[in-house]
Amino acid sequence: KLSAGFAETAPDDPTFSTWIRERHSDLSESSLQKLEVEARAKYDRKSRIEKRNALIETWPSVRLELEKAYEHAKRIDLGLIDSCAARVPEDIGVSSMESDRILSVCRDIRNRHTILDLAADLLSD
Repeated sequence: KLSAGFAETAPDDPTFSTWIRERHSDLSESSLQKLEVEARAKYDRKSRIEKRNALIETWPSVRLELEKAYEHAKRIDLGLIDSCAARVPEDIGVSSMESDRILSVCRDIRNRHTILDLAADLLSD
């Protein structure tokens, strides 16, 4: 399951470093240092609220684009089914737990608001 849209601690809180490092304890020190910089910027609450509000303002057009993408995704999924190709992580031997872990790293690794963040924000409401 994707975690909520905001980090458990604010980036300026002294415990943020511990939170992000525990969340990604399997990464190297070099990767953790880079990830922490990106995550501090990404999880800044004021910035996140501004980005979320901007998304709300443009939601009708964003929704239309997501609906188009969904239609394309359905066609791709049907093609994958017809060709008996892998469609879900388990089909290639990746557990649900590991795929959730990969998604959490993907969300934290860059200071970008992506579809993963939108899903987490929607799930947290």
